[in-house]
Amino acid sequence: MGVWRDIREQDLQLGIGRASGLVAVRDVTAALLSVYREKVAWPTGVRKAVVLRAFADKGFPNCHGCIDCTHIYIDKPVKAAPEDYYDRKRRFFVVAQVVVDLDLRVLDVFVGYPGSCHDVRVIHLSSLWSRAAAGELFKGPPVLLPFQVQTNGYLVADNGYPSSEWMVVPYGGTA
Repeated sequence: MGVWRDIREQDLQLGIGRASGLVAVRDVTAALLSVYREKVAWPTGVRKAVVLRAFADKGFPNCHGCIDCTHIYIDKPVKAAPEDYYDRKRRFFVVAQVVVDLDLRVLDVFVGYPGSCHDVRVIHLSSLWSRAAAGELFKGPPVLLPFQVQTNGYLVADNGYPSSEWMVVPYGGTA
């Protein structure tokens, strides 16, 4: 969000509003993904081995990355129910779900749902959920985690996400 905030301050100086900024972010993201799809992708081959080893060295064997949602602030939507887009401080935003590895390389991004959508709803709506459920993402050899949990791979998430075979969330408390 720091980068978005920096861009936002520059946009204000240029007379560009938040809604225009969001459209620009969506358009640029779509263009980058269409041209450089291999750059925003799950690692394979040697890169996958490096990622898995780096997480294992940090105490997370067979971990592929970390997932979380962030807010991209926008102007009040004109043709949508504004209450769908604002938070408790009455700021309007859309949700961006991002998966990264330890080097902060983006493995997956899913942007555009109203701010009122919870992380659980966003993950269920994303292609990440359907690909993981179909067994397309986590194909590594099984590893036994503490408490006799066996996994072929997973993401680390906060308590906003559901615990599953491929998503590890902290136990108790809030992240």
